[in-house]
Amino acid sequence: MAFFDKAMKYVGLKEKVSSKITRPGKIANLKEKIGQLQADILELERQIRELKSTKKEAEDIINTLTDQFDKEKSGANRAKIRATILQTAAKVKKLGHKIAAREKNMAAKTEQAAELEQELAREKKMVPAYA
Repeated sequence: MAFFDKAMKYVGLKEKVSSKITRPGKIANLKEKIGQLQADILELERQIRELKSTKKEAEDIINTLTDQFDKEKSGANRAKIRATILQTAAKVKKLGHKIAAREKNMAAKTEQAAELEQELAREKKMVPAYA
């Protein structure tokens, strides 16, 4: 190994060439992983938009039911409306948790994609294996 290091210094490379040589296919592999992560991110964004619209609709239903509850005089109807409001509120809460989980997942995938893009940039700067 010492001979290899001396030879590389003689050629003018300060770092070891072994750390500079790109493995064939590594760049393609990184690009593929980045593409898959970006596809996952787009799918998560779509799901988040869908869940947010569903949550908004449920909140609108709760507002409508609350208005009906205030106008209703009979106790039996008020109880039915109250039960519906509580069920819908529970669904809204679950949707909020789903949205938060997907946003967290999307942030993690975005961070992972950024790391892979940095690694890809480093790989592209390196000396080609068979130059």
